[in-house]
Amino acid sequence: DAFTEHETIYLRCLYFNFEKDNDFQSIYSEILKRKILFREIVEIDRDPLPRQEEFIDGFVKYLQTDANNDEYLVDALFLKGGIEAIRKSAYSQREKHPAVFLTFYQYQKNQNIEQTELKQIILDGLKIISDKFKTKFILCHDLIEIARELNDKSLLLLGLSTAFYCMPSLRNLAYFLNFILAEKNETEINKLFEFLSKQNVKKDSDNFSFEILDSEDAIYSLDAYTIERKSVLLGRYVLGGIEPLLPFI
Repeated sequence: DAFTEHETIYLRCLYFNFEKDNDFQSIYSEILKRKILFREIVEIDRDPLPRQEEFIDGFVKYLQTDANNDEYLVDALFLKGGIEAIRKSAYSQREKHPAVFLTFYQYQKNQNIEQTELKQIILDGLKIISDKFKTKFILCHDLIEIARELNDKSLLLLGLSTAFYCMPSLRNLAYFLNFILAEKNETEINKLFEFLSKQNVKKDSDNFSFEILDSEDAIYSLDAYTIERKSVLLGRYVLGGIEPLLPFI
């Protein structure tokens, strides 16, 4: 819109002023403060910016200190070296920047690469991205689909279990419980019961959603999971019977 264009032009002018003073740090701060991607500053004029590569290298290092800036980091990395630069950062920075890995993954998925290659990227991501990030569910969702297509039970178990532990909703619990009970997997059953037993069911945290699958911007979320109270109570009942629930009744 007109306001964004005005802000972009203003930042481009600032770039020239600060670049003369060798003060890239001030440009970094202004870009983040005004929430304008550097790509927009570059593309608003045909003439290249002076010392642009040098600026981007410094900007990437600056952005890597805070995962809250990952949208700007992805943008800068793409300007630096395309999807290959994003891939390298995704694997080298690992758990520090989950959105960078998910950007790389989404790009590869959209390229319709071979299922075997896509599966390996997902498996890499499951190791890299911490369970505390709800966005990890994006990978789990696709892994479950692949596992079902391949009829691979070990892969399906990995997808269902990781999906629950990174996003312990009632829906994910139902799928996970159904699978491990049908397979009589005592190891996973005991692990799940122990996990549920440690949860605080007094906290009302049933406002759970699947918004992360509905928007491309959702990959930049750093939100941790919030377990649903219904998941805790139902899981305890299914695995431990009525006795563990008597105090709450």
